[in-house]
Amino acid sequence: WSYTHACSFDLGKFQLVHYTRNRGKYAPVPLVTPTHIIPATDSATYLGLIMDRQLRWKEQVQRAVAKGTKAILAVSRLTRPSFGLPHRYVRQLY
Repeated sequence: WSYTHACSFDLGKFQLVHYTRNRGKYAPVPLVTPTHIIPATDSATYLGLIMDRQLRWKEQVQRAVAKGTKAILAVSRLTRPSFGLPHRYVRQLY
C-alpha cells in the first residue's frame, strides 16, 4: 500500500506489544520485516495513551497523576499568602 500511494513509514518509530493477560502464554516474539526487526515491548504510546501489555493502564495513571500533581503545585505556589496573587484572583482559579 505504501508503495502504490507514495507513502513512507519510519520503521524506527514502530512499537510492537503482544496484548495478553495470561503470563504463561506470553512470548516476546519480534516482528521481522525484510529490512527491520521490531522488538516486542511491554508498553506502547498511541495518541498520547500508554497501553501496557495487560491493558491495566498503570503507566497511564502514573503519568496523569504526575501531571496533575505538577499543576496543583504550580497553582499552590501562586496562592501563597505572603507573595502570591490577591485572594480575589485565587478564587477565580478554583
